[in-house]
Amino acid sequence: MKIIFLTFCLLFLSACRAAVVYDADGAPVINGGTYYLTPASTDLFGGLILATVGSDSFPQTVVLNPMLLPGWPVIIQSSLPVALIDSFIPLSIRFESYSSEQKFWNVVPEVPYPIVKVSETLAFPFKIESAEGGFKIVYNNSAIGINLQDNSRPLVVNSTDPFIFMLTRVNGVSGKMSIV
Repeated sequence: MKIIFLTFCLLFLSACRAAVVYDADGAPVINGGTYYLTPASTDLFGGLILATVGSDSFPQTVVLNPMLLPGWPVIIQSSLPVALIDSFIPLSIRFESYSSEQKFWNVVPEVPYPIVKVSETLAFPFKIESAEGGFKIVYNNSAIGINLQDNSRPLVVNSTDPFIFMLTRVNGVSGKMSIV
């Protein structure tokens, strides 16, 4: 009976480990850690930043800027009391802020695609899932992609063409685990 129980435990732990998100160095992504999200494909280059797009009156749209590598660091966080990020837990994503304002990524309905913008509303609508060549961000079972038809290259909800990225720890140091 003990052997069956131990076998079950080992299988469960190996299944859970397969869902853990890893950075470019092969280290697990830490809850509350600070990372750069850079394109995994050689077809895309640049980094994620905020920009003024369309009717925005100030920079609030998350875009891939081809002139800026690695982009701005983001903090990936879950409200669950877990140390590591895996593909099963809901996440909030925000740019590391040097001001007192915290701006969280949220999806705003726009035409032709819902678009990723920042707001002060804390939400946990995202997940990070494994994808061929890296990882992708998922919102309500649809992948976040980049609208390449728009010169500003905003992040949009577009399950047919996901933004595949690699995570790189900022300064090789991950953030501390924290619970929101």
